[in-house]
Amino acid sequence: MQEKAKEPEIRFAGFTGAWEQRKLGDVLEFLKDGTHGTHPDADQGPLLLSAKNIKNGDVTWDDTDRKISQAEFDMIHSNFKLKKGDVLLTIVGSIGESAILKDPHEITFQRSVAFLRPNKTITSGFLYSEIQGEKFQTELNNRKSTSAQPGIYLGDLSEIPLDTPPNLKEQEEIGKFFSEINSLLTLHQRKYEKLLNIKKSMLEKMFPKEGEVVPEIRFKGFTGAWEQRKLSDGMTEYTDRVFIEDDQIYRQVTVKNTGEISLRGSQPGRNIGRKRQARVNLRDYPMTLIFTRQTVEQGGIGFAKNDVDGCIVTEHMPTIAVDGKKFNQDFLVAFFKTYGFRKDVILSNIEGGTAQIAIHEDDILDSSSTFPSLKEQIKIGNFFRTLSQQITLHQRKLEMLKN
Repeated sequence: MQEKAKEPEIRFAGFTGAWEQRKLGDVLEFLKDGTHGTHPDADQGPLLLSAKNIKNGDVTWDDTDRKISQAEFDMIHSNFKLKKGDVLLTIVGSIGESAILKDPHEITFQRSVAFLRPNKTITSGFLYSEIQGEKFQTELNNRKSTSAQPGIYLGDLSEIPLDTPPNLKEQEEIGKFFSEINSLLTLHQRKYEKLLNIKKSMLEKMFPKEGEVVPEIRFKGFTGAWEQRKLSDGMTEYTDRVFIEDDQIYRQVTVKNTGEISLRGSQPGRNIGRKRQARVNLRDYPMTLIFTRQTVEQGGIGFAKNDVDGCIVTEHMPTIAVDGKKFNQDFLVAFFKTYGFRKDVILSNIEGGTAQIAIHEDDILDSSSTFPSLKEQIKIGNFFRTLSQQITLHQRKLEMLKN
């Protein structure tokens, strides 16, 4: 929105003229927050929801959400009723989430949610779109209290300025446009979350549980127990690192998540005392695991790729060469996602109760677990690689739609 002319940069065809600036309170017929009272839970009855139930433009709940008696519900709504088209806005704790109420039947909210009922000068869809905008969200953030649980007072909320087109048809077009984007966002968000849940479930079921040697779910044609093996049977410490003592600029390898390696800023390579940095040479080691030497619970594990050849790996990152004839890379990514640095599987030989447990190459290589044949590893690895690609695809679509 251009400040002087009060006209948007992009506009639907057929609409002209300046927009008006008004306060939120001026475009509302009704502004109220949810109940402040304490209400006993009931096994059956209307839902008593809160800010946590409003996410990504939707009101959602499940069997774990609170219910109250009909008598309590009637008492809350003795002086007002929620209506279809009311705009809900979270104003305590998680501030700024919004949704248009589609079905007010047998549903109410705690004080963490505000009810905004548009008057005849603004549509619900346009108001919802305004609330999602950066300008409105900034105004919310500037007005929130700085107490232990941040919140917005209704009086402050009503003073927030809005830029609105006077033509209701233009408002409807804008509201419809953003409603369609929101529907796509919701669709991809659900697909993304569903795939994440499938992946989590399959990681649990396609690898043997503690003390077992056969997974719960298996591809057709594979039978028999998985074989107990040390990681050193197919992995060796990577020693072909050239330590550097020059001032040239090198990119540095970093590992945050299992299976993911990225490169961060450039820095001079030096060998100062024990703080050693080394260039990795991957030409002879196409399969290389790089770990972070961190707390057992926080360790990152990634497979090096050709684009990290010649980059810096610090002494805090154990590097291990993997024999591709014994281990499949995609299988190992799923393997480490499943077991991570669990002491009953990986690093089971580590002793000690310190808060920080350093992970060393020998600790990793001396650890053991059960592994299937290479053929079964490839099958499992391909499955999880494809699943991960689908998850990444929906994640990217989500980011694109949000942008």
